[in-house]
Amino acid sequence: MLISDPAERQLRAISKREKILSFLADEVWSSSDILQQLLRLKARQPLLRSLNALERQGLVKRAHTPVLAGQGVTVWGISRQGRAIMDGCDVLGPVFEPSKLRLSSAPHHLALQHARVRAENAGWTDWTRGSGLRGPKASQPDAVATTLSGVRVAVEVELTIKSRQRYQAILAAHLNAVRRGDYVGVYYVASPDIVWGLERLFLRIERLNEGIAFDANVRSRFKLVPSDQFS
Repeated sequence: MLISDPAERQLRAISKREKILSFLADEVWSSSDILQQLLRLKARQPLLRSLNALERQGLVKRAHTPVLAGQGVTVWGISRQGRAIMDGCDVLGPVFEPSKLRLSSAPHHLALQHARVRAENAGWTDWTRGSGLRGPKASQPDAVATTLSGVRVAVEVELTIKSRQRYQAILAAHLNAVRRGDYVGVYYVASPDIVWGLERLFLRIERLNEGIAFDANVRSRFKLVPSDQFS
């Protein structure tokens, strides 16, 4: 819907700018598709106008990746200047450097962002990437967040199914975190076919590392959710 009042248009533009920069300050870079979902826009053009304006101001940078999930994708990332103008943002935090973009980890990076946007649009809060948490990196979830009902949970985004032995270690680490009170359970988010495979694999696991019985009560701590239904 076209907004006729210039002052209201300006306020909307500022709101979009702040939401984009705040998200990129956390995530460093993202795709147009995810940023469009973040702003809940039905059309792409309003987003591109906002991104082009931010680029002209030196607040974001763009890069075209020739190979990402089998196709070329334009991604947008925050600049040092973009971090500097954000209140409460660490000006020395990471910025987007296209030459250092790791294509091998890019699909997971974007899938985790997609999960975040779906969750936050549904009312989840306090989303924190695992890299921002304390403790050994080997046992960190992809993210932790607070659900709409106020429950703190971990989130794992799976693009492939790991070995049974690997899950025995990972699930044991999650249960130790639950016992410490870090969160109450874990959402495993994946495409429908992977969710189905995970469910079959989890049912075949009887014990985790450290001799932990993986019975129905323990298994209930882990919720398997198709990515298109996660929220």
